[in-house]
Amino acid sequence: MRMPCFGLIAVLLTPILSADPRIPNPAFLDSRTEIRLALPTPSETAKPEDYILKVGKQRITPIKLEVTEYAKKPTSPATPDKVVLPGTIAPALGGNSWDPNDDTTRMTQVSPGIYELSIFIPGGTYEFKIARGGSWAENYGSNFTKDGQNIRLVVPAPEAPVKFVVNFNDNTFYDSINNPDQVKPPTNARRANQDPDGAKQKIRTIALTLPRPLTNQELLRPLTLGDHTVVLRNVLVDPAFYYSKTDLGPTYTRARTTFKVWSPPSTSAQIVFPSLKKSFPMRRGTAGVWYIEVPGDLHGQTYYYAFRSYGQTRTAADIYAPAATQLSGLSMVVDMRRTDPVGWSRHLPKLTRPKTESIIYELHVRDFTVDPASGIKPEWRGKYLGFTQTGTKSGSLPTGIDYLKWLGVTDIHILPFQNFNPDHSQNYNWGYETTLFNVPEEQYSTNPADPITTIRETKQMIHALHQANLRVVLDVVYNHTVPTNGPRSAFDQTVPYFWFRTNDAGELLNESGVGNALHDERPMVRKYVRESLIYWLREYKLDGYRFDLIGMFTPDSVRDWAEAMKKVRPDAVIYGEPWTGGGPTRFAKGAQRGMGVAVFNDNFRNAIRGGLDGPDLGFMTGQGDTNAIREGIQGSINSFAHEPIETINYVSAHDNLTLLDKITLTLPGADKALQHRALTLATAIPLLSQGVPFLEGGPEMGRTKGGNHNSYNAGDEANQFDWQRMGEWENTARTVKALIELRRTESAFRHTTAEAVRKNLTFIPSPEGTVAYRLKSQDGDLIVLLNGTRQDHPMPLPAGNWSLRLATDGVFTMQAFWNNQFPAPALTAVVLKESRE
Repeated sequence: MRMPCFGLIAVLLTPILSADPRIPNPAFLDSRTEIRLALPTPSETAKPEDYILKVGKQRITPIKLEVTEYAKKPTSPATPDKVVLPGTIAPALGGNSWDPNDDTTRMTQVSPGIYELSIFIPGGTYEFKIARGGSWAENYGSNFTKDGQNIRLVVPAPEAPVKFVVNFNDNTFYDSINNPDQVKPPTNARRANQDPDGAKQKIRTIALTLPRPLTNQELLRPLTLGDHTVVLRNVLVDPAFYYSKTDLGPTYTRARTTFKVWSPPSTSAQIVFPSLKKSFPMRRGTAGVWYIEVPGDLHGQTYYYAFRSYGQTRTAADIYAPAATQLSGLSMVVDMRRTDPVGWSRHLPKLTRPKTESIIYELHVRDFTVDPASGIKPEWRGKYLGFTQTGTKSGSLPTGIDYLKWLGVTDIHILPFQNFNPDHSQNYNWGYETTLFNVPEEQYSTNPADPITTIRETKQMIHALHQANLRVVLDVVYNHTVPTNGPRSAFDQTVPYFWFRTNDAGELLNESGVGNALHDERPMVRKYVRESLIYWLREYKLDGYRFDLIGMFTPDSVRDWAEAMKKVRPDAVIYGEPWTGGGPTRFAKGAQRGMGVAVFNDNFRNAIRGGLDGPDLGFMTGQGDTNAIREGIQGSINSFAHEPIETINYVSAHDNLTLLDKITLTLPGADKALQHRALTLATAIPLLSQGVPFLEGGPEMGRTKGGNHNSYNAGDEANQFDWQRMGEWENTARTVKALIELRRTESAFRHTTAEAVRKNLTFIPSPEGTVAYRLKSQDGDLIVLLNGTRQDHPMPLPAGNWSLRLATDGVFTMQAFWNNQFPAPALTAVVLKESRE
């Protein structure tokens, strides 16, 4: 469809899909003096004078040309002697993620059984393995263990030459960063896609240096470089384009609404109100902001923007707006005060609680109440309002929000409910594909077609949880967006090629594993995320965030956002996943030190659980690394955490097999009693450890997904809380409730500093496969015994009289006294309290 010229936009009163914002043959202005581009056809030569920049009638000849990437050759066949380092290094160099046959990190055999690779790698944290034969059939991980854990590499910024050496004769692997005594840094490192033998390669991308900086006026003119349209990309990080005010989006009053949107490349912009059959030209202000003041009470009016940039008209929803129509195509003006529930302005949980007092419980809005056995009224099942109904039961135990109160957890982690992929708003999805970050997802509303109802009911859910003294943590996915780009991406339409990481051909870098990756270092991108986070804290009174793939972000961005959030809510709970979807890890475990941010502790998880989805054993099923268990119990303060508040201790979450499904796979044929032991032992360990415990919602009540390890779109049958199963698993649920109550009543499990942990926690010698430790406490010390074996073990006790506080197998009588030793049953956690009478 041919797009109308901009002069016709004034009569365009219905939303349209713009032309694809991908520009043929783009070149990218990355600073006032640097242009980067991909050659349409790879060439053996390139000279600066071949690329004349046209700025209006002006012609500027670059003074320098640098080759930034060589053309890739076709992937070589998989052969028995092909050795590759698959992982996250390759995608940072233009290759494929975790591809054991990708040539980007192919090693060269220098002598029989010995392979080397010397290559420049951008700064960042990476994980990889060694693969031989072009497949995963033969692969090696850390310590040259077959099928072992990933090898980790931290490369200093901006880049470094790294040499890797694999010796299959003595089963060793070294690199020049981790093993500088064994391998010296290379002096002949090559660039990605450059032949190892130094043979001349065809040039794919280049960087041009201009003789002088372009002025502000020149940046606003059409820029061309031969057949290439020059796109303003990283040059937009220039201070001239930084808008410091916090009023982007609509600012509503009953008399008028002011609209502001940041779009520096646009040569003109209009705002269109379809239902009013009106459109208005916007004015260009400072830093690339377009603005207009529209008179009248616009509450409930829909609108969109029409931008003109790079010779095309682009229409977009307002990425800063608080409301949108059902398929995310139109934004809506809303008087947010009219969406507040009764009592909204007067409620908030206590703000003084230390983070280690949080006991986080993970839920999905729909999963929690969609089952008819939940007792929730039909029209509220699977909806925000499902959290507001009280007095529901299944058998003798409560359901819904009453169950959360009964269980005793403190913080409710809710899977994403920011507006997500409109293609999935009509069917089940976890929601890890955000479209508009300031808008709540409409499918959980009782009236999805009404954005105002959606906002009000979102607040009602949060209000009900707060009234139950439960805090609300939103799972956020700022690392990427869906749609990834094109005419349906409001971000790409508003400022093409700016919001996401791209290579010099303009191709998206799929560091998230799902299409694109937010370029968080850019100041206006970082500011957008910061303001969105603050908006939800203030407008929806959220208590914290769980960041999906926080490992994709730079430490400076995470620090910036954490500091901003703590100014608004000093007690905000902030944590995330310190890994990525395939790209370089910029915020790995350890990067959070001193920020007041926690990260998921997969070291501890793996030690307790074993592998994620395979049948391998962990401590909970009779075999595990007790040293890793001990380190996790201390809050990982000797490995990656500066303080125990920085580790999220968990054994299962929405990803991968549920805890019960993992136990079923690992212990085939186990009866329910054995499953109970393994499940309650696994749950007990995070709750009895220093740090912040996190619980997957439902395993304690027998929740299963039928072995589905990735149920993101599997629907209710796999994902719903099956409340009828709670009758069968009531003893397990009561045991977990008792563990939670124990943690909440005994402050010795909740130290906030590493100093306090080291002062008050002491490990006690115990049999192989078990862990025992003592915690000092003013009213009587505590001893924790963890038997991770399939046999009963008498475990020695320090001198004194010890009464039983809890045993997860439920066999022993409470208050019975013990001294010298305790007969710890197989796969059981036991807590004893010192009697000082």
